[in-house]
Parts: sequence; C-alpha cells; structure tokens
Amino acid sequence: MSSVVGLFVLAAGDVGSHYLDESSHCGTFYGSNTESRALQGRAMWNEARALLGLPPLGEERVPPEFFSPHAYISTCPTLAYKDVWKAGNNFFRGTLERSGQLCSDRDNDHSHNTEPMHGQLLFSFVRDPFARFVSGYREVAYRILTKHCADGNGTALNAAGGKTSNLTCSDLHPGNGRLMYAAEQLLFLWLGGTTTQDKHHDDLCSTGSCQFKHLALMSGWLYGAPPYPRFLGRLECLPDDWVRLCATGSCPDSIQNYTAPTHQHPTSSDPFGHGAALLAFFEHDARPWRKAIELLYKLDRDCFGLGPGWSADQCATTPPPRPLKSPHTDN
Repeated sequence: MSSVVGLFVLAAGDVGSHYLDESSHCGTFYGSNTESRALQGRAMWNEARALLGLPPLGEERVPPEFFSPHAYISTCPTLAYKDVWKAGNNFFRGTLERSGQLCSDRDNDHSHNTEPMHGQLLFSFVRDPFARFVSGYREVAYRILTKHCADGNGTALNAAGGKTSNLTCSDLHPGNGRLMYAAEQLLFLWLGGTTTQDKHHDDLCSTGSCQFKHLALMSGWLYGAPPYPRFLGRLECLPDDWVRLCATGSCPDSIQNYTAPTHQHPTSSDPFGHGAALLAFFEHDARPWRKAIELLYKLDRDCFGLGPGWSADQCATTPPPRPLKSPHTDN
C-alpha cells in the first residue's frame, strides 16, 4: 500500500462514517425538495447565461437532467457502481463485469428503483469538473458529427421549441476550418436549454440534443436520486483510490489489484480536434466563457472538494471526497 493510500484508507466499518456536511451548498441543494431544487437550478443556469449577455430562460427551458440525469447502478454481490458519464464509467462497469461475479444493471430513474443497497458497497469516481466538461464536449461534438451528420449534409441543428444556434453539420467537420465557430454555436445550443430528458422523441435525439447528458453534473448523477454512493474516488488518483476501495474488504479477489485500462475511448484522443478548438475558443473570445462554465459546475466542486486547478499532483495531500449521506439509513 502506498503512503498516499495509507493516509486516507478506511476500514470497512468506517466507510460512510464521515459524510459531507448536510448544511454545505451540496447538501442543501440535493437535500431540498423538487420545486426548490428547480428554482435553484434555474438561478444557476441563468446566472451563467447573464455572464455571456444572454437573456434568462423560463422554467420550462432549463434542462432538468443537467442537475439530475438518469443513472444506472451496476450491482454485484459485494460491490456496486453508480455511473457517471465521462468519469471512467466504461472502465468501472467493465471491471465489475470481469470480476467473475453475477452482476446486473439497475435502472435508477428517480421514480422507482431508489431502494437502498442490500449489503453491497456502492461506489463511484469523480474528476476535475472543468476537465470533465471538455471531455464531455468532445463526446457531444463527436457523436453529433458521426451519428447525426453521417451523411455529410449541412443541416442546421435546432433546439427544441426555438432556434438558439446557427450550428450546422458542416461546421463540425475538421476540414472546413470552423471548429472554433462550431464550439461557440454548440455551446449556444446547449445553453439555450434544449432538453435532454425525453430520449424517446425523435425530434430531440435526431438533432443530437440528447447527447448533452454527457455534460450533466457529476453530483446530479450521484445525488439526483437515492441511493447515494458510500465511497468516492478520484479518477486522477485511480491507482491509489482503487487500493483504498478494496481495502474496505468489498472487492472480490479477482479485482483486488488495480489493472490499468487497456482500451481508450474513441474521443479521448480528440480525433477531430473538437476539444482543442473549444479551448482555443475560450482563450480567444472576449466573453467570460470559462467563468460561466465554472459557475455551472461550481456545485460539483463544492460536492467533491475539487477546487479550480485540481490535478493528480494533489492526490497525496488532498483527502478524498466525502459522500452525502443517503436518505436510506442503511446506505
């Protein structure tokens, strides 16, 4: 066990005994009722829009799944994982599948299947919110280009209920020299409030708008509906935090030792340059885009203790995130 792990390891009986203060911003937001959470969410969304000189949106236009996306729980006999897109989701689900245990997926959709775990340690991993936003943007742009725009046309991508962007498929093609413009217009489409909730409406998914779920808050994935994870790790500290997870006694022998991923997600290498163009756009545009994005993800920083500039260099000196206590007394 490394010295880093030794500083922060918890015995099995201690997991979940050190919860995040329920009076924190994170605790008060996710501890509030549905109506109050919607009001707070709309205020956050519109504050970010105001920084960019955009008018406020009404309640019906602020995407609810940014704050509470539809999650899944991979459940095994002793261990369970609550998914967070763009935070190692495929790696953790794959690791459990390879564990040799009989595992199943549980649909955690806010209206049912919110019962507590049955003896399993529910875990998840998070990462620096801004780095994850860039990763999510790469994913959204890639999926729209390769799925919706596969025929190569220049069809405009319109938000549901009204046009909020001039983005075309042609703008997303790297050979056309308009990737920075595409970044601006795709952000306008997202901030315009295109809903990500109703995946079954072809008029939404055909524009790629349902892909915006990749940008939803990590805290929304984990705390949008119970049960909440009792163990949180950080993707930047994955080798040590995996050891810390298994030190709880919940990992089967087959996955006790951390094994680095052998498969890279297609968008990790930024194959079309969408991520690089986004960062270049932030650097060159006069509007405070980075500040607006940080404002939208401040809740994640508050929930997980990952301040601006968080990186793997801080793993040895920064304690792991403390989870919120689940409404279920036994989880």
